[in-house]
Amino acid sequence: VVLCSRRPLVERHFDIDTCWFDRRSANLQISEFYHQSEAERLTALKEVRGGGSVPPIYMNDVRKWQASGELSVLDGVEPEYMESTADGRAVVAMGKDEMTFDFIILACGIKPDFAANQLVKSYQEKSPLKMVGGFPSVSVDLEWSKNLFVVGALASLNVGPDSGNIMGARRAAS
Repeated sequence: VVLCSRRPLVERHFDIDTCWFDRRSANLQISEFYHQSEAERLTALKEVRGGGSVPPIYMNDVRKWQASGELSVLDGVEPEYMESTADGRAVVAMGKDEMTFDFIILACGIKPDFAANQLVKSYQEKSPLKMVGGFPSVSVDLEWSKNLFVVGALASLNVGPDSGNIMGARRAAS
């Protein structure tokens, strides 16, 4: 099993500082975020998120599987699908190397450029919307176009750095 990551794995309990979802400080954080320009919000998103992370309980398993040889971790690589073999295996470029896999499982961790997502890209072509750093600039009601609303990471510029977790989803719903 090979685990690929664009950057070294970071071990921490949460992807963002707890001040974003702690009831004692979250309202101040969100209020300050809302009062910034879109460019400042984009900068804040990048600074606050700092990329994904692995909770300690799972990182312990990663280390155990690495030590036993059951898992290889490749960081600092951007895998690129090349082709499928006649027997259905996938050939993937890993920098200058090529690897062949029986299965590929895509998990979170894509670049935050939603214009690169085929579904979003095709919708963007049909209903153009200003993009800021790869994020759509939706209305304050999170509406992209009539009757199309977004939540999660697509709503980051309006919801905040926690848009991709349960607290951000809760705020987006209200």
